[in-house]
Amino acid sequence: MAQENNIQGRVIVGFSVTKTGKPEDFRIFRGKDQDLDKEALRVVKTLPDFIPGKIKGIPVDVTYTIPITFRLSSM
Repeated sequence: MAQENNIQGRVIVGFSVTKTGKPEDFRIFRGKDQDLDKEALRVVKTLPDFIPGKIKGIPVDVTYTIPITFRLSSM
């Protein structure tokens, strides 16, 4: 739908990685359009498990922020 309406831009997605490496608690920090926001969340939720962050050798929860840019191209 966003492509039909010629909408493009950047969506900022945040999530946490638990001590076990599982990504969770996905959220939009800065959205552009409802359809782009949904697609950004869908893509980020498909990420595989991470190697957990560590402080002094002890696994800890970590928060990540990822910018996802949607750009239309003419073919």
